[in-house]
Amino acid sequence: MPAQGGDLGLNDQKLAGIGDAMQRQQYNQTEFVDREGTRFVFTNERLTATLSEKRKKWVEEKNIAKLGNINFEEALKEAYITPSQVISFDYSLQKRTGLYFTIFYTARDGAKSLASLQITDENTSKSFANTFLLWLSNNLAAGERLQKALVPAGP
Repeated sequence: MPAQGGDLGLNDQKLAGIGDAMQRQQYNQTEFVDREGTRFVFTNERLTATLSEKRKKWVEEKNIAKLGNINFEEALKEAYITPSQVISFDYSLQKRTGLYFTIFYTARDGAKSLASLQITDENTSKSFANTFLLWLSNNLAAGERLQKALVPAGP
């Protein structure tokens, strides 16, 4: 069963300046770019992260070999996780700064890892959260149906 939220009345978060947010967020968007230019792509099998050239250049200029348990030679390659690797996640939406999203997961080598990203556009932030929940519940295809139901076809 997909993890789709319902109407929790006064407990629902309403962000100032969002307006008619349901009409502006997407449920069928599967590609996103974070504040640092890293590209995130959702498929049924995985969430792939590809570092931007800007970010790769920063890593090279700073001559960063390792930070914590991150091997930057590996980080420069295409990285991904699967829904079954996710232990937990958390996010918060902030006015003017968008979404801060954190994923705690089991790496393929069995180690526990924490990843975070920031998407600054509020509508894109909500779209990322929608897509992540659909992906995590192995129901990414439902995004297209939700999108059609929420946004009526034009004349």
